Amino acid sequence: MNEQDSELYQEAISFALQNGMNFIDTAINYRGMRSERDIGKVLQELIVNKKVLNRSEIIISTKAGLIPGAIDLGLRPDRYLQEILLDTGIIQGSDLHIIGHQRHVLAPSYYQFAIENSKKHMESIQ
Repeated sequence: MNEQDSELYQEAISFALQNGMNFIDTAINYRGMRSERDIGKVLQELIVNKKVLNRSEIIISTKAGLIPGAIDLGLRPDRYLQEILLDTGIIQGSDLHIIGHQRHVLAPSYYQFAIENSKKHMESIQ
């Protein structure tokens, strides 16, 4: 989950989109949120800067429910859960579903939060 990996992800996504692929599957918890940011950079470049694609040609699927980490903030999922979600009141402890090491949240407040963050990560496509 470093800058070199992100460059490779961006290169692969750019190549795929310019060569016939039109579906991107992502999630807020992939690569500590870096995947969505990498996708956003590629979309910005291809749609806005180079104008070689139209946003209407691309389908983006995201998902929420798992508690992510935030690599750019240095937050592992357990700290993200506490500091970003619980301490701010986005979710309540009773919203958590814990199965082994996985923590899931199905509360509408969390989905709204996750969707808004996903949009911010890929801001060129809003």
